[in-house]
Amino acid sequence: MATHKKLLLEIVNELKDMLKMNMPYTRMIQAREDNPNILFPTFIKRVKQKANEYKESEGYQCLCSVPSFTLVLVSVAMIR
Repeated sequence: MATHKKLLLEIVNELKDMLKMNMPYTRMIQAREDNPNILFPTFIKRVKQKANEYKESEGYQCLCSVPSFTLVLVSVAMIR
């Protein structure tokens, strides 16, 4: 079984890829929109899927159950 840190990094890395997929689209409409569901549709969908995958694991399910928080977490992870 993976350690908690390793599993968290796997989740964040996978979600970073989803966020990067949305970036070109986001830049085009960013000036007129601020809803994360519209700006990052692929990312938000994948976060919700992750929340379902980790229903039995309280910590990871909670992490993914608030897509806007997860968006900030993944965005910060992209900076480092």
